[in-house]
Amino acid sequence: MQIYKILTNTSAIIAAATVAYEAHTMGTRKSAENVKLGGAKDTIRDTIGTSKLNYPSPIYNETKKGIFKIKTPNPFKDIIHGTGGYLDGFMEGLTRNIPTLGFAALTLAAKTKMKDVVVNGVTKQKVNHASLKTVGVVGLGLSVLWNFLKYGTSIFERKDYLD
Repeated sequence: MQIYKILTNTSAIIAAATVAYEAHTMGTRKSAENVKLGGAKDTIRDTIGTSKLNYPSPIYNETKKGIFKIKTPNPFKDIIHGTGGYLDGFMEGLTRNIPTLGFAALTLAAKTKMKDVVVNGVTKQKVNHASLKTVGVVGLGLSVLWNFLKYGTSIFERKDYLD
């Protein structure tokens, strides 16, 4: 029974660590994408704003150009865009793996102890309460298999887009 407990807990920890790694990786990818995209959008918006001649004055035009030069290489905007992108990607990675994370938590939380069943003060038998842990492990395996089939292969992808 001790080996079963060690194996199930190890598989649940590995599954939870894999989900955390995937969520972190998706967060960093989305962060890098958002930094580039956000910087491009800000530059385009600022360029269009400075190119408009709202009032035909050389003083205002030079002021707009100066503000544009100050705003263009702004590292604080990169931090904001990167943080938002990381959180977005991290949450996307977690929501894709909610069943795997749930079954891993169930497997870790369930007990594997033998308990006595007492009826009217008399001990009848010992009952194994490892059924929740078994449900967690089976669900964890099925969830990992489903994620592999859905995201790792092209079985469920649309193939009619070339027709």
